[in-house]
Amino acid sequence: MFLDPQFNCYPMKDGIPVHFTELVEHYDHVQFHSPSEETLREYPSFVSDYFGYIRTNRKEHGHTIRMTLPLQGREQQLAFEAMELDHASYTNNKDDFYPALNHTMILFEYKEKKDLPKLIQDYNIQTEEEYEAFLPLLSAKPDYRLTFIHTAEAFSHYEVSIDAGDAIVLYDNELDWSLVEGMNRITARTVNDCGVKGVPVTMTIYYGE
Repeated sequence: MFLDPQFNCYPMKDGIPVHFTELVEHYDHVQFHSPSEETLREYPSFVSDYFGYIRTNRKEHGHTIRMTLPLQGREQQLAFEAMELDHASYTNNKDDFYPALNHTMILFEYKEKKDLPKLIQDYNIQTEEEYEAFLPLLSAKPDYRLTFIHTAEAFSHYEVSIDAGDAIVLYDNELDWSLVEGMNRITARTVNDCGVKGVPVTMTIYYGE
């Protein structure tokens, strides 16, 4: 939602607070709320002068990206008032600008990787029958290094639960996990600096014949 702390004012539509893009799109149907009568008179005209672009900084791979969504503005500038705009990124997709917050992704990587061509050569496997006989040797072991990726603002740590066990607090983004025979279940979510927990993601994996 859009709040203007300088003027102690915020917009609503149909009784629901709106974000800045919604303010621009529904400007004629938005009601402004402020304890100041002067602000209520002057603010609608004032804020409409800033409907060209909306920008926010985002951290990606160690870089600060100036993510910009053109609204009524159309030019995509690489400078502002003769000053540099490093890492400027423009998008017309609102979903890129307003990503799903507090979501977590889990990436699975096998800790032990098999070199199949080398194993076939080392054991001189030549026929389909020999290959099937050696499958236990060639098969992947369910020993994983998990990597967690999040879209949380003010990220503090992950909470990870394995097989409905107690939550593990994880400040790093990696965890080793080996599957056992049968059903395996892992749940992970983010927690931010204020203790707000994100959306849990759960993966259930069956290991066995």
